Amino acid sequence: MARTTAGARTTAGARTVATTRTFISTTIPYATVALSYSPVGLWMLNNTPNDTSGFGSNGVTTNVTATTDQLGNANSAYSFNGTNSGVKVTTNSIINISAPISVNGWFYSGSISNYQPVVSKNNVGLTVGWEMANSSGAFRATLRGSTLDVGAGSITLNTWNMITFTYDGTTLILYGNGSKQGNANASSTIASSNDLQIGNRPAGNFLNGSIDGVALYNSVLTANQIKNLYNSGLGSLSRVLVP
Repeated sequence: MARTTAGARTTAGARTVATTRTFISTTIPYATVALSYSPVGLWMLNNTPNDTSGFGSNGVTTNVTATTDQLGNANSAYSFNGTNSGVKVTTNSIINISAPISVNGWFYSGSISNYQPVVSKNNVGLTVGWEMANSSGAFRATLRGSTLDVGAGSITLNTWNMITFTYDGTTLILYGNGSKQGNANASSTIASSNDLQIGNRPAGNFLNGSIDGVALYNSVLTANQIKNLYNSGLGSLSRVLVP
């Protein structure tokens, strides 16, 4: 979108010089914003489970299908069947983070029944690691070890939602659709040698819906950065260029 403004500047001798400047507004893509915050893992799921952060933690798919993302772009997200589908990223020293940590992702769900993981990295017994999920219609983030858990807010069904958690070693903060939903204070050792899972968890729960744009950080994102991720995912974050 372009907008043109005109002005005038008067110099000695009453000489008037007209000036014209064109302002161009351009939308900033979600992937661009996510990468600008230096993730250690970024899985856009654009018909591939590969990591686009530059660290090479590529995933492997099981029973997923390509679908449209939150902006209606074809083959730009994965659909999960709620029964046996997922994306597995083999663990490594780069993604095996304890604290600080931030995890962000988009998901679409048509059901509030059961516990539906969006991203997880824990063991079958759920004693170490972390996860975030659609928990019967609420946003939920859980850190194992001391079972630090926050569930709050309401997920909007049949539309895309963004879920985020941050943990600095003391405080877990949960965000839903770019806004803080709750927090809990405790110490939890969450580094897990288990694989990172998108759309499921080792305990046997699966998401029935779609997932897009999963990002993992070894830092604590600020509230403003999380809001920027949300707005960019909706196509409403822009910048103004002045030629």
